[in-house]
Amino acid sequence: MVIKSVLSMSATNIAKAIVSFAFSMVLARFVPPEQFGLVAFSLPFVALLTLLTDFGLSTILIRERILDPEASGAIICCMILCGSALSGLLAVFAPAIEHLSRLAGLTPVLRGFALVTMLAISAIAPRGLLERSLRYSLIAAVELSALAAGVAIFVTVLVRGGGVFALVGYHICFNAVRFVAFGAAALPSFRPSLRLRSVIPLLRDGGLVMTTNVMSFVARNVDNLLVGAFLGSKALGLYGLSYQFMTLPLVLLSWPASGVLLAILSKMDSRMDRTSLISAAISLTANITFPLMTFVGLALDFPIRHFYSSHWAGLPQIILWLAPVGAIQSIAVYNGPVLIERRKMKLNFILGMVNGVGLGLVFVFSVFFNLMVLVMSYTVAAIMVSGILLYYTCRIGEVTARQFCQSLLPSTTACLVAVAALYLTRSLSPDSVLQWVQSTLIFGITVAAVYFLFRKDILGDAHKMSVANKLRQAQA
Repeated sequence: MVIKSVLSMSATNIAKAIVSFAFSMVLARFVPPEQFGLVAFSLPFVALLTLLTDFGLSTILIRERILDPEASGAIICCMILCGSALSGLLAVFAPAIEHLSRLAGLTPVLRGFALVTMLAISAIAPRGLLERSLRYSLIAAVELSALAAGVAIFVTVLVRGGGVFALVGYHICFNAVRFVAFGAAALPSFRPSLRLRSVIPLLRDGGLVMTTNVMSFVARNVDNLLVGAFLGSKALGLYGLSYQFMTLPLVLLSWPASGVLLAILSKMDSRMDRTSLISAAISLTANITFPLMTFVGLALDFPIRHFYSSHWAGLPQIILWLAPVGAIQSIAVYNGPVLIERRKMKLNFILGMVNGVGLGLVFVFSVFFNLMVLVMSYTVAAIMVSGILLYYTCRIGEVTARQFCQSLLPSTTACLVAVAALYLTRSLSPDSVLQWVQSTLIFGITVAAVYFLFRKDILGDAHKMSVANKLRQAQA
């Protein structure tokens, strides 16, 4: 059940990530970084308003063992009302934001994403109710259907010369389908209610979760706002596209796995089962994301230089610096589910403050230099913060230092051996398509060979997750 749930959600997010990257590449072929930067500047507003409207209640929906339909309905109505109000304010103040940021053409893009925000917020709670009952196959089906509809809109608008508005149209259609489908599927689990007082008891823990999420938002999005305002839309376009490469492991695996991990941990009573599941989740994630980000950092220089126009010069260097951040964040993100399940809300809040304020200050001080200084500063600071998060993940999850090191041994060994193989075969800097294909094959075969040597450990981690789920089902 655990592995099936993770695989179904990961497959869905892989499809979404592939589509997102395809859209980005197509747009980058036809629009300059300045236009791409308008989208990168708008997306943090969507994320911030979503977090403020969520109040941390979507997480509470999953964690709470007893929740009556009226309370669930009150949560849904509360989020829809607040989301509509905040989205309306964003649309109204879009011209003022364009004036302050000095980004020409921002207003229509921002107003389009205001509608995206309202639809996305309205789908959060119904989706949470489906996660609560572990209906991940249905969630995946809805997400894929919404994705297909969004792709059709994107292609239609792009063919008609809509430029970046093809991406806005995609997000509007995608979230509209999610809102309708999730609401209909979750309808038996809630009763629409405007008795918002029933939500108040949940706001104590939810408020801490929300504040923590806001701090995480600051860490992940203040860079876009600062780069756009101080370095211009072209620098933001370069940074925004690089950031998509960095978040590959989070989008493909860690974020969907985090939701599944929280749902399963909340139903476990055995400490041994919990520790085994956390350790196995870290190991299996690293086995995928560490080689992936090593490849992204080292092997994409050639195709990027030959695919994008000269306007995108400097993109490979930024990706190279951000790749290690994506790798370590892919396992550090499990800090949230572990702490929330153990009801360590205050500690989760403090770590969120460290993450948000610390990285925010790094951006504030480094943005006055240039884009590369900001990228390098962020890389160092983000790795340090991720190390702190991993320490508390292991401490609260009761994962020993030895277990943690064993969890990362196959993935780190595979990456080191693969890089050494590329260096010895002089394949680190290919100059032709054939050489790039050869270097890719060398990297992939080397990683596969190392994993074959560690096959007992890798299969053992998968077995731990399977056993933990069987014990959970027996206890239920």
